[in-house]
Amino acid sequence: MKIEADAFVDHPADEVFRAYRDVLPRLVEQIPQVRAVIVQSRKESGHIVELVNLWHGDSPVPTIAEKILPTRASWFDHASWDAAALEATWRIESEVFTDAIRCEGVNRFVAVGNHTRVEVRAEIRVEDRKTHV
Repeated sequence: MKIEADAFVDHPADEVFRAYRDVLPRLVEQIPQVRAVIVQSRKESGHIVELVNLWHGDSPVPTIAEKILPTRASWFDHASWDAAALEATWRIESEVFTDAIRCEGVNRFVAVGNHTRVEVRAEIRVEDRKTHV
C-alpha cells in the first residue's frame, strides 16, 4: 500500500527540517497517540545525519488482537537525514512480525515562499504468510 500525505508549516523549510530531525523527542506531547520518542543513536557525517529513534505508541491495540500483540505498540525508525537535499529517507522496524511488515519512505521539506510543504511518501508491505501465530 502506498501512502502520500502533505502538510503545510508556516516556517522556512530548513527550520522545519531541523526541527523534525533534532527536536522531535521534545515535541512528543504535540503528537497524538505517541507516548515517547527516544533517540537510540545519532551519527553525523557532513550534511548527513543517521538517526535511530525508538517510538512508543499510546493507543491500545484492539481487544481482538491483545493475545498476539503488545498492549501498546513500539517501533524503531531508522532514518538518513540529508540537509543538502532537505529530505529524510527512512524505514520502520516494528516490534512484532518484523519479517512480515516492511514500511519505508521519504519525507521531503519543500520551500514554498517562506513556508514549507512536508511531503511524506511511503510504502507498507505485509507478507501474510509470515504473520501467522
